[in-house]
Amino acid sequence: MKNVICAGDSYTFHCIDEYLAWPYHLDKSAYNVTVCAEMGSSNTMIARNALYQLSKQTSFEDTVLVVCLLYTSDA
Repeated sequence: MKNVICAGDSYTFHCIDEYLAWPYHLDKSAYNVTVCAEMGSSNTMIARNALYQLSKQTSFEDTVLVVCLLYTSDA
């Protein structure tokens, strides 16, 4: 079974209703899904959460990391 690590902000986390966030639409019978997202987190926090989850993996052979970063504009 493939491990899918999903890192991001509220669009990835959204714990009010589990079907609002995209990771909850992944097939749980085909993937071991880990959501390491936090509401209102910065890109730095998203990266730290992703790296922490990767550090806990014993093997990277069947691991996929999906990171959703925030876009900010100085306009």
